[in-house]
Amino acid sequence: MDQDQEMVKTTIVISRDLWRRARIRAAHEDADFRTVVIQALEEFLATPPQPKARGRAISGPEAREIIELARKAKSKKGGDRR
Repeated sequence: MDQDQEMVKTTIVISRDLWRRARIRAAHEDADFRTVVIQALEEFLATPPQPKARGRAISGPEAREIIELARKAKSKKGGDRR
């Protein structure tokens, strides 16, 4: 972290469990909570963003059922050219 950068103070709301685990990790690293949070944010921001999935991935029987329903709807409209 660059010491010359202007710092801002912020408040976040996190689960008690996440807070506890970060405090424990900080103690193991001989660091303070603030340092652990800054390091985690820097690591997160160093990786390129992942493309968001479009819709929900489905498989198995649920997918087959949806595909069959779509085929039936398409054939009712006269669009099934198989």
